[in-house]
Parts: sequence; C-alpha cells; structure tokens
Amino acid sequence: MDEPSIPALARLTREQLYNRVWETPISQLAEEFGVSGRGLKKICERHDIPVPYRGYWAKKAAGKPVVKYRLSKAKVPPDREVTIRRTPPLHTDTSRVSVDPADLTVPEEISRPHRLVREWIAEDRRARKKRERHVESWLTRYLPEPFTQAADRRYRILDALFKRFERVGLKVELGERRSICVHDGEANIVIAIREKKKKGVRPLDDWERSIWASSGKTECEVMVGTGALVFEVKFGMPNRFEHTWADSARQSLEEQVGKIAGTIEAAFPVIHDERRCAEEAWRLREIEEAKQREIESARRLDNNRWRRFKELSRQLEDLDAAERMIDALAQREGNDAAGVVAWARTRLESEREALTDPQTIASEIGRIHEWTYRG
Repeated sequence: MDEPSIPALARLTREQLYNRVWETPISQLAEEFGVSGRGLKKICERHDIPVPYRGYWAKKAAGKPVVKYRLSKAKVPPDREVTIRRTPPLHTDTSRVSVDPADLTVPEEISRPHRLVREWIAEDRRARKKRERHVESWLTRYLPEPFTQAADRRYRILDALFKRFERVGLKVELGERRSICVHDGEANIVIAIREKKKKGVRPLDDWERSIWASSGKTECEVMVGTGALVFEVKFGMPNRFEHTWADSARQSLEEQVGKIAGTIEAAFPVIHDERRCAEEAWRLREIEEAKQREIESARRLDNNRWRRFKELSRQLEDLDAAERMIDALAQREGNDAAGVVAWARTRLESEREALTDPQTIASEIGRIHEWTYRG
C-alpha cells in the first residue's frame, strides 16, 4: 500500500469503528489506518470497543457459528469521536546501514587501547597473577578464567567500535553492573559481546575428589567456551533494526563491525524521531482526552438539569392532584375541614406560582451542576 494513500488522521465514531472492526480483521484494518495491529487494539480498548477473539475469522470462514460482542453504551456514548493517527513512515533503510571498511577495521594488535579496554586488560592481568598465586588452591575455581583468544578478540572489536563511536560524537561509558552504554547525551543503547558456551566435562581436582570420594564420580559438567563471539544490543535499539551479530562460517564478527557500527549510529536519529512522535502522540492524546472529558461533563450536566426539570414537572403534577383533593374536601358537608381547605388553597397557589414562574425555574435549573446527582 502506498504511503500517500493513507490519511494522516482518521476520525470516526465508536459505533463506526466497532462496525469496521467486526467487518475486517484487525491486521488488515490497521494497514488501512497506517498503524500497527497492537496499536489499533489499544485504541479500541481505550474507547471500550470489543474486538473479535482469537479464531473468530477462521471459524467464520469455515462456516462455523461465531459470537459477536455487543458495543457497550452504558459508560461511553456510541457517537463519541475516535481519532486514529497514522504512524510516521520509516525512511531509513535498515538493511543497508554500514560503515565504510576503510573507516573501521579491527586491528590485529591493540597499540593504544581505549580507556575502557585498557582498564579491562589491566584487570585481567591482575586476575591472572592472582590465579597463578593460588594455582594449587581450591580458590582457583572462584577466580577469573585465564586470558583466552576469544577475550583478545573481544577487546580488539570493542576497541575499534569505541574509537569509531567517539569519532562520530557518541560517548561510551560503563553503566550499572558493568554494562556498556553508548549514548549521545539523550538516547542510550546498551551493548554486550560474549563468547558462546557449550556443555562440557572436566576431571575433578583433588579437593573435589575428596568431597565426592564415596560417589565414585570422576568428572563434572562445566560450561566451556567455543571461541565464537556474539555481539548483542541489550537495550535501547528500535525493533526495526538488527539486534544480534555472531561469528559464522561465512563471516567472522570482525568482518561485521562496519554493519554493527553503522546500525548503532543510524539508530540514534530514529530513536529521537520515535521519541518526538511518542511525545506528540501523548500530547494529542491528552488534548483528545480533555476534549472528551469536556463533552462527558457537558453531557452529565445536561442530563442532571433535565432530571431536575422532570422533578419540577412531577411536582406540578402533584399540585394538580392536591387541587383535586382540595375540591373534594370542599364539597363535603360540614365546616370541619374549612380551615384546612383554605390553608391548602393558599399553599397550592403559592407553589403553583413558583413552579410556573420562568425566573424561578431558570434559577432552579442554574443551580444544578454535573455532580448534583451521584447515581
């Protein structure tokens, strides 16, 4: 479907949207409005519009009986306006974002490492020395593993990426739990690179054999490195972009750093656009909800005023009944009820005059507000 054919704004009533939802599957209808299926469902939930249940269209196509939920009119009037705004189209070709290999290559050796990589290498050296001091101790199982080729590759790849990010104006910092954060001051993307692991076995050491001597066990299961690396974006990347790159028989991770860097760099403008669109959508939603609240408030006020007017009309009907009773008492023989009849006629005329006076009625109606009647 061509983007220009989708209107930027669609306005229809609850009842009209309800009919459309039950005439066309959500996925197809969402494409007509230029939104996602989940987004259209949220709009329906917000306006108390029931949607077809899972399997509804399959059963209907097979000729089986289906249940159509009715549109509730108790809380929200069916003529309430529903506004659907088209999701802005994506102009970034996420399949082709990459950095020129001439601008980004992974070195065979790190000569001047990035400050974070330099700190990690120093920590590894200290850990190796500590492990050498406890080589015959049971403490070695709780110390970091010896420096491996995969760790060297990890440092070289991260060093090349970090330097590239900082050249284009991004910043690289360590976040919580030593997570790697790439940010531009507003948006934040969390990345990680790890070695693939697989299950393996190793022989028990002397201390373990002394603990499990009675079991006859000689080996234990451990997770061992495969040498293959995986680069992942843990947080902050829009769903439309690729999130994972790994070593493969066709291409090593070092050969994919250009695409990794290009994807992350291209993601930041999209993140800002999505944030602006979300903020604008939130602002427009608040305006729409305020408008609906005003409409609902006016509706409640009008209903309450009409309710009070009908109460006054019933009081006028009660006066007619009272007048008939006064006439019936006046026709009785004897003067026992003469005082009551005279008093009742005076009261009747006073209340009738008040109930038929336009200014009095207008004043009575004007005192009514939207919360006069709670029920």
